[in-house]
Amino acid sequence: MNALRELSGPLAKSVEDDLQLLRSHYVFRNEPCIKRFLLGHRIVVPTLLAATSQLRESFGEDIIPTLEATVEDDESISLYGIVIWRGSAAAAELALEDFDQRWWRNQTSHPGLTFTCELA
Repeated sequence: MNALRELSGPLAKSVEDDLQLLRSHYVFRNEPCIKRFLLGHRIVVPTLLAATSQLRESFGEDIIPTLEATVEDDESISLYGIVIWRGSAAAAELALEDFDQRWWRNQTSHPGLTFTCELA
């Protein structure tokens, strides 16, 4: 089922506008699931937009911010903000800890949203 395709009117336009804005900050993996997540979690968009500058502050400019959504066993959707990192695993752990302590833990809780990193 394509939930976004079934929508019409202002909500569908709003979701498409948010997706377009997020595409300017992130690479998408599994876009249909990202759309489904956003339909149920509209308030997460400003946090995702603000997170990219905070991720760059912790990891440096040479990152690839990525969004990936997965469907869990219970049919819930989890959204991952992933930093593609070209440095060492130890440096990535330190940068992610800096991001968590300095910014992420001070944000409103968003169930289903997690930030992590992958080594390139």
